[in-house]
Amino acid sequence: MGQSTDGRPTPLTALRVTAVIVCIALPAWASAQRAADNAITEAQDAFGTQVDQQSIGLYSPGDARGFNPQLAGNLRLDGLYIAQVDPFINSCLIRETTMHVGFGADPFIFPAPTGVVDMTLRTPGQKKIVSALATSGDIEGETATLEAQLPAAHGTLAVDLCAAYFHNNDYDYSTRAHGLARSAVGRWKPSDSVEVTPFMAVADGGEQNLYPLVYTDSNSRPPEFGFHDLSTSDRTNYGWRHINTGLVARAVHADQWALTGGIFRSDERDPSNSSPLYFLGPNAKVAVVLDQAPGLHSQAWSGEIRAVRQFHGSVFSHRVALSIRARSTHVQFGGDRVLDLGPASLFAAVPIPNPVNAFDPVSHDRVRQEDWGVAYEIKRPGRAALTLGLLRDNYHRTVEQVNLASPATLKSRWLVTARTTIDLSSSMLLYASEVQGVEDSPLAPASAVNKGELLAASGTRQTDLGVRLMPAKSWQWLVGAFEIRKPYYNLNESGLYGAIGELTHRGIESSASYANQGITVVAGAVLLQPRDARTTERGTVSEVPLGPVPTTLNVNVDAAPERWHGWGASVQWKWLSARNVTSGGTSRLPPLNTLNVGARYYSGNTSFPWSIRLDIYNVGDSRGLHVSNVAQLQPEQPRRAVVTFAVDYW
Repeated sequence: MGQSTDGRPTPLTALRVTAVIVCIALPAWASAQRAADNAITEAQDAFGTQVDQQSIGLYSPGDARGFNPQLAGNLRLDGLYIAQVDPFINSCLIRETTMHVGFGADPFIFPAPTGVVDMTLRTPGQKKIVSALATSGDIEGETATLEAQLPAAHGTLAVDLCAAYFHNNDYDYSTRAHGLARSAVGRWKPSDSVEVTPFMAVADGGEQNLYPLVYTDSNSRPPEFGFHDLSTSDRTNYGWRHINTGLVARAVHADQWALTGGIFRSDERDPSNSSPLYFLGPNAKVAVVLDQAPGLHSQAWSGEIRAVRQFHGSVFSHRVALSIRARSTHVQFGGDRVLDLGPASLFAAVPIPNPVNAFDPVSHDRVRQEDWGVAYEIKRPGRAALTLGLLRDNYHRTVEQVNLASPATLKSRWLVTARTTIDLSSSMLLYASEVQGVEDSPLAPASAVNKGELLAASGTRQTDLGVRLMPAKSWQWLVGAFEIRKPYYNLNESGLYGAIGELTHRGIESSASYANQGITVVAGAVLLQPRDARTTERGTVSEVPLGPVPTTLNVNVDAAPERWHGWGASVQWKWLSARNVTSGGTSRLPPLNTLNVGARYYSGNTSFPWSIRLDIYNVGDSRGLHVSNVAQLQPEQPRRAVVTFAVDYW
């Protein structure tokens, strides 16, 4: 009946199930236009774009310029500040995620150092649409998504409803997994100048037979390994439940005043879990630890209100913006029972005991932060623009830990933003910026004594300088230099995770994009020079930290000219230079390059478009390791094939 020998559905079964869902749904609604989704053709630059389950670019929400902007609190939802306690981006709620750095961050009144992650809601339009999408892969499991947009009241009311199921798709983390995401996004437009968008999204699921998290000792070169080389146990598990609700409102008055606001709530409720940790030493020997964590509950309220006033003159235009944004977060952490399972080989099966039911008391981390800011822009169209911003940040944090006194952290500071652009010609523009910010520090990793602790926010500073060339409408080239300074967080000599010095990242990044006659090319490169100056018992030591990749190249090509009559093809190539895997740079991981290829057919029937595509990832089956800034090792995924079928109807 279309099942594999291990009981999993085959690709053909997944596609049949989706086809039945579509046939049932078609008489009632019409399409959400997923059949033509294409991350390469929709990307504005090479810095990072994700559309549904497709992604391209140099950066991602978890990695930009060598940092993690998502953990640093640099998320925006439809351009508005949002604090999210969970790292999950719900594909039912969010249509597109875009990375904004350098010149690309110019639309944001108060851009954040290390980049902005802007998420776009699935706001419904004014016509009935239904769409379905299914994917199936040899090792990436199956997914099925059904979405409907339903307008009412002559277009003044509409709702977007979405449900998605994921089966065995977390190949990086476990051999068995499932997840279910649901969302509802409404739209009320009482007039042409007012729009209100409420939403709610829920995502839950679980994983079993977890792969161990492998940490290097930063002193010895690790052996090469893949996920299938590591043992798993059905006594290891992880679960989650994420709920995100909110409302976005916009009003415009006479093309002069624009008022935008949003209020958001993020809620994470995770059940107890049991995770294996491997601490790697010489000769592929590991110290095995089982981390058994209690159920934890974290939540956050956040939002922003922004008013913008435009003044138009005969020579200059002016803009004044006022912004108030705030968050209140409550994060639970700790309470873990950690079992030392002794030494073992990296590749040996390790017996895992039954999980415990008794845990230690949990700790509580509460943060309250308010920002008040004003920005002024003066612009002479076609010549130059200057923006100056001043933000007052008020930060209050308390940590409640058992048998440990932790005084409240109170800090207020002024943050300055300055940006300028100069039009040297109709096709050449220079830009420069200086941005100060406050970013959340990442949670202490599983390898730390204070695992899970959320550290105090830290002040950051970023300088950008670059040029944008647009010699023709068909292509654009960006190249810029940047420097980022922020506190350096890592494990100290006692195993505590915290600020141990200053981290400086200098780099050059570029993006080239071309689109003409069905041919799209998006290519980019990053040259990164990270340095940390840490204070130790021996004094100040400057080193190249683990994690950042010195050189990254990324090329994406999509071809679908009209003469191909609906057929298309794509190629994605990524190259990573050698990177440190030991402290002091005594050992480096070799360069790694991966090649992805895809072929598709798109039928653009006016009322019933559909597409089917085959993507083969890591065609050459390249093997290699990635290392994070907390010394966690993650193997490159092996070669795999994914079939995607999408259909729309209206």
